[in-house]
Parts: sequence; structure tokens; C-alpha cells
Amino acid sequence: MNHCEAQYLVIDEMYLDVVLKIKDRLEKLRTVIVNPSSMSQIPVNMINLLEAYKESPLKPANGYDKDGICLITYTSGTTGLPKGVVYRYRNIPIKLLSLVAHLLYRESDILYTAMKLFHGNALFVTFTCGLHTGARVVLARSFSASSFWSDIRKHNITSFNTIGAMIPILMKQPESPLDRKNNVRFVLSAACPTDLWRKFEKRYNVTLNEAYGAVDGGGKIILNLGTAPVGSIGKPPMKVKYRLVDTCMNDVPDGTPGELVFATTGGKGRKGAVEYFKNEEASQEKSDSGLVFTGDLMKRDRKGYLYFVGRNTESMRIKGENVSAFQVEQIIQKHPAVLEAAVYAVPSELAEDEIMASIAFVEGQSIKEKDLTDFIRDDLPKFAVPRYIRVVKEFPKTETFRIKKKEIEEQGIVTGTYDTIADCYI
Repeated sequence: MNHCEAQYLVIDEMYLDVVLKIKDRLEKLRTVIVNPSSMSQIPVNMINLLEAYKESPLKPANGYDKDGICLITYTSGTTGLPKGVVYRYRNIPIKLLSLVAHLLYRESDILYTAMKLFHGNALFVTFTCGLHTGARVVLARSFSASSFWSDIRKHNITSFNTIGAMIPILMKQPESPLDRKNNVRFVLSAACPTDLWRKFEKRYNVTLNEAYGAVDGGGKIILNLGTAPVGSIGKPPMKVKYRLVDTCMNDVPDGTPGELVFATTGGKGRKGAVEYFKNEEASQEKSDSGLVFTGDLMKRDRKGYLYFVGRNTESMRIKGENVSAFQVEQIIQKHPAVLEAAVYAVPSELAEDEIMASIAFVEGQSIKEKDLTDFIRDDLPKFAVPRYIRVVKEFPKTETFRIKKKEIEEQGIVTGTYDTIADCYI
């Protein structure tokens, strides 16, 4: 609230007690608008109700500055503090979303999201696209794997979106005779594990499409609507200029991971550049020399299709080799007893790092750490097999279901961690 200098806050009454606890720390807040949900009395000193809008909504008296800030939306903050991504009226992606919306959805569709509306996926891909097409939108209060498909059937959902580990988690749920009974036309996924793509479609009788985009990605969207191989995000649109580069800014050959960077156009306020609110250093680092650095590692095949490999901030240097934490996590999560996994580097006795994996089990299931190591060994090069394995009951997560890796990395090698080399618990 203080960082974005918010002056007005609109909330449901159920959250009023939260505001009351921190009201003295809110530096710019002038007005709280409360949506009453009961007959309980709301403190009058916390509310200033807006006057009825007296001007014509078709011809408002005031215009707007195209360079003015329209929206600030925050990154997830999995590896550090969230950053406020600035959208100015001149670069808000509403027109682009209109095209995407009419390409994907119909007015008769019923869209569903279990994500919070401050998340780009829910706000833009679900809610804004729903507005563009006139589709109905169903909002869940939270993501629950056990009740997810019950919601889908109850509300006759025709399309929903998934991110991150949602598909692996749903696939770990007990099978049901109702799995294939739904009205879903298609699922829009982000980073679906390749080996689960067809299995997910078959089990739930759906078609899966893959999409790539980010709130701080310069407004670029890449889609695989059955137009690219399974596991691929597709190809960037024809007019979008991009490169896959190594750490020295050299273009990488096909089949080799490299960071995806997009070209911007124009001078100051150039199209496609990324701006972080009150963070000039991060803005320059993100958009430098006419390029937007996505931070995402991709591989390209001979036909030009792109495949997500992981985040460059989660790429580890082990024994002279680069290891993608994302890829190791995907291999670990193939085990039926593993619900989720987080892979990260911890200090080594030598010059580089060692790999550590924290894992959470499917309820009622477990596996010995040594057996898990044996399970993943065939699918990973020797240097990429985690040395340390730690079992956790659950992971600390952001509101967008992403594991807060920074928190578990800072804990390091704790008591009870299994050392695969020493074959013992620390």
C-alpha cells in the first residue's frame, strides 16, 4: 500500500479488521470504501462513501494523460521482494487482450479461476478476457485440489487456466469415475510438464493449450493452440523480434538453453520496455540496450518452436555444469508419492555449490530418500542429482501458489536432511 502510494482502498467488510490493525502505518491512504456484507456496524471514521457519479459516463468532463499510470501490478516475489510493474495508458495491453479473448473465448463460455485477482493470469487472461467477450466468470476463494473438479462441474465451467504446479497436483489426486464428466472446452496452461500433457487431457477429457506471458514481459504473448508440438509454448508472432542468448549475450544454437530476450522499439518510453515503480535500477536491468530480459530460459528446436527450461535465477552451477532447478523438480515430481518439490543450491565444501531438494509427499504416501534418488538417477545426469534431500510437511507459498524458495534456501541444510553421498541423516 505504501509503496504504490495508494490513496483509496476498496474492500469487502470481511477484511476491514485487517485494515484497522495497520491503519496507522498506511502513509497515503485517505479513503476506505467498504462493501458491507452484514448488518454489523462499520466504524464511520474509516469510511468515505463516493458521491453518485453526476457526469455522463459516455462523455466525461476529464480526459486522461496517455503517459499517466493506469495500473501497477506486482510480481510474485518468490526470490525477493515483489516489484511493482507499471502500465501506462499508452502501453496497457487491453487491445491485445481483446484479440486474444475473441480468439479463445465465446460469449457463452463460463470461465473459472482459483487465483487472486491481483495476479496477472486471473486479472488479464480470465477476468479482462471475460469482459471483452461477455463471458461469465466464476471466482474461487482459493485453489483446492480436492474440490477443484467439483467446482468445475457445479458451475458448468467451459474453460480455466493453470499455472506452475497445479497440473501435477491435480494429477496426484485419487482417480474418480467423474474425472471425465465436465463441460470444459479447453484448458489454458503455463509450464505444463511435457510428460503430463497428454495424460492430463486423457484423464479429464479436455484439450490443453499452452500460453506464455508475464506481467513484466513487455506485453509479449506466445500461444500453442495445438499449433506446436506437445511441451512447446509455440513460436512468437511473426513481427516479434527475439533472441535466445547466453550470459555473454551470444546467440545460442538450437537445442541449447538461452535466456529469452525481446526487442523494444522507439526511444524514451519505448514500446515493449518494462518499468518498475520507484525502482530505476531494476527497470534499467530489465530493459537494457533495446532489449527486455525475461529471465526465462528457453530451447528452440530446428523448426523454431520454443520450450521452457526454467528461470535463469534458478540455474545452478554444479561441477562446471549449468543445472536447471525447474527440470530437476519436474523429474522428482514424476514419482507418484511426491506432491511438490523445490530444488536449489546450498554451499559446498568445494568452490561451487551442491544441489538440495525439499519435497512434500502426497497425503498418506511417502518414500525413502535413497529410493527417491534411485528413481530419478536414470533421468538426470550424475552432476544434477541432488546431494541433499529434505522432507517437509508443506511449503511456504505466495498467494499465487508459488513456493517461496528464498525462505527455504535461507534455512540451508537443517537437522534431518538426508545426505545421499554419506548415506545418512544430518
